[in-house]
Amino acid sequence: MDETVTLRRGRLQVDLAPAEGGAITRFVLTGGGRTLDLFRPAPRPLPATERPLAMSCFPLVPYSGRIAGARLHFAGRTYDLPPSEMTHEPNALHGEGWMLPWRIARQDEARVELAFEGGGVGWPFRYRASQAFTLTDDRLIGEIRVENTGDEKMPAGIGLHPYFIATPHAKLTLQADRVWLVDSGNLFDRVAPIPPRWDFSTGREIVGTNMVNGFTGWDGRVTIEWPEWRARLTIAAGPSLGHLVLYTPPGADFFCVEPVSHSVDAFNLAARGVPGTGAVVLAPGETLGGRVEFLPEISP
Repeated sequence: MDETVTLRRGRLQVDLAPAEGGAITRFVLTGGGRTLDLFRPAPRPLPATERPLAMSCFPLVPYSGRIAGARLHFAGRTYDLPPSEMTHEPNALHGEGWMLPWRIARQDEARVELAFEGGGVGWPFRYRASQAFTLTDDRLIGEIRVENTGDEKMPAGIGLHPYFIATPHAKLTLQADRVWLVDSGNLFDRVAPIPPRWDFSTGREIVGTNMVNGFTGWDGRVTIEWPEWRARLTIAAGPSLGHLVLYTPPGADFFCVEPVSHSVDAFNLAARGVPGTGAVVLAPGETLGGRVEFLPEISP
C-alpha cells in the first residue's frame, strides 16, 4: 500500500490512502483501554489482487452501483463503458474514483482534502471530484463532490461505500418507505413494499438478511449496534444522499451501508421513464455534493 495519511483528534483516528482510490484504510476509536475498529480495517500489506475491495471505505464517483451491461443510455445516445474487472461481471461498477489515484489538495492535523480529475477512461464526460474528511472530538465527517467540467450535460452520482465488521449480533436500525428488488444480475428491478425480513425500523440483526438492495424514502440516518463490543455508530447523511444501499452477503465477515445519491442503474432506468431513481443531470459547471457523518459511541 502506498503512503498513508493519518488524521487524529481526541479518541478518533482515520487512515487514508490517497493513491489507492482515495480510500479509507482504517477508522478507530480508542478509550477505556480499548481500540475499536469502526470500519473493517484493510489488511496490511494489502494484496494487489484485493484492491480496492479490501479497503475500509471508498468513494463512489461519478456514479454508484452498477450500470447494466456497461452501456449508458443518456440524452438519446448510448455510451459503452468498461465492464468491472474487480467483480468479473458484464456491468460497469462504481465509476472511476475508487480505482484511480487521488492527490492531496490540502491537509492539517484533523482534515484532509483530496482531488481527482476524471473522464475519458471509464466515463465519457469530463469532471472534477473532491473528497474531504474531517475529525472532530466525536465524529468523522466525509464530504464528496463532483463538478461537470465538460461542455455538455452529464449524468452524475455520488456516495460513500464503507465496510463494517459483521459480528454475530450486529444490528441495524433505519427508517425507509420502500425497497428496490433486484434481478439475477443484482440490478435494481422494481420498487416494492419492505418485507418483514428487511424491516429495520425497530432494529434488526444483520445475520440472515442477505441483501444487495436499496431503500428509498430513507430519512438519512442509520444506527449500527455491536452488542458484543458495547458500541454503536450513528450514520447521518445529507439530503442529496437520499438512497441507501445495503450489502449483507450470507456468511461474510463484513456488511456495507452505503449512503448514495441514486439507485443502481439509475440513468438507464430514468431513460426508460422509471421514476424515483435519484438520477441527476449536471449542466457544464454545475456541482453535486454530499455529506456523511459517522458518530461512534462506546460503553465502558
